[in-house]
Amino acid sequence: MVTEILLAAVTESVFSHLLAQAEPRLQKRLKREPARLAFQTALAHAYTRFDREYPDWSNSFFDDAFLAGADVSAELSKLLTRDGKAQAGVIAEIWAGYFPGSDRERWVERLTPAVGDFLGWLEAEARGQEALRPVYDSRDLAELPGMAGDVAAMRQMLEQALTIARHAHTHTRIVHAYPQMGDYAYDFSDTI
Repeated sequence: MVTEILLAAVTESVFSHLLAQAEPRLQKRLKREPARLAFQTALAHAYTRFDREYPDWSNSFFDDAFLAGADVSAELSKLLTRDGKAQAGVIAEIWAGYFPGSDRERWVERLTPAVGDFLGWLEAEARGQEALRPVYDSRDLAELPGMAGDVAAMRQMLEQALTIARHAHTHTRIVHAYPQMGDYAYDFSDTI
């Protein structure tokens, strides 16, 4: 099990990498102790769950020393950037790299889902920390322009569905008013 001291070491490693890469405004926020403690708390909760759900992996060197490593902490630091998203496959590849001569692809394939769960839990825990809210609010705001295209596409689909529904309603009224026309009235059901 990872102790508080070891969690602090992982957090320090993640923040060192993050601060070296971050823009000045974000650096100012992340240098504050509450942000570090919030990430450390999120990390503790996520790793506790990982240890409970995947005890074989947590006992197979997916531990504090591994998480504090430069490559892994660089990947974990992406959880706290505006544009970044930590990749489970990258972390699994790093882990598999510690075991030369093994069936690397098989290990990566087996570990990636567990790492994906860990990253999901870590991000959810970090999002729930008040001191880290500005990071995630900034990320959410950055995603808004990309969502505009999705909204436009959804609107177009809804307009098409409404047109089809109106035609179907008209068809139903004609068939009910003139049952003998049922075979001759246009069937709109195939356009849905």
